[in-house]
Amino acid sequence: MIRVLLALALLTAIYVATLATDDPLDIVVGAAIAAVVLAVSTRWTRRLHGPEALGDSGPRALGRALAAIPFAGAVAAEVAIGTWQVSLIVLGIRPLRRPGLLELPIGERTPRGVAVFAMAIGLSPGTLMVDVDEERGVLVLHTIDLSDPAGLRERLDRLYTRWQRPVVP
Repeated sequence: MIRVLLALALLTAIYVATLATDDPLDIVVGAAIAAVVLAVSTRWTRRLHGPEALGDSGPRALGRALAAIPFAGAVAAEVAIGTWQVSLIVLGIRPLRRPGLLELPIGERTPRGVAVFAMAIGLSPGTLMVDVDEERGVLVLHTIDLSDPAGLRERLDRLYTRWQRPVVP
């Protein structure tokens, strides 16, 4: 129950912060939208993955919640790197070298982990998840600069193994 209330409060706070308002009516509308989002996402998760997919509680959940803080920082760093790279290209300071597709092994990522990874790298300008090829076991990403595929693959693997896996494997 505490988890639901925290999620409700966080989603409401995001809504209110996005609107940059403190109007009570906006807060009530934000809470209503958050409640609908939580109800739909919970039902969808249970239907797709069973009741156990909603996660555990107790010490493991607390550890995951605490690990989410550095994960958010790592995602913010990826956004800064992507913003810098795209800005240099758009401003003509650096040429568009080699955009292309990168295949990254799915590895031990769970379906939820793949979704979180796609969202995390999609926040960064210049990188986007294109496909999940389950038959071949790869994630297909489009990137604006594929001049160093091994380096990019290593950086994205580190984002997952070091920062995301403790939160959402």
